[in-house]
Amino acid sequence: MQITCSQGHTVEVLSANGYYIGTLDEYGMPMCKLSVEYYKTIEDAQKALDEKSFTRRNGAEIDFCSQGKPCF
Repeated sequence: MQITCSQGHTVEVLSANGYYIGTLDEYGMPMCKLSVEYYKTIEDAQKALDEKSFTRRNGAEIDFCSQGKPCF
């Protein structure tokens, strides 16, 4: 099941120094990093996303991109 954030962006597994859960903007650039964790494998990150077992980040970046609403 596909999850979208409050701004309509798909929540997905992304990579940079490991795998994490986040969103991309309309140009395909990283927008928000939603997970506190980085995962060693794409499979571990996908499992955390599927099970919603990742720890959600809090902070100014998340507040900015979600306009103060829960991300999803």
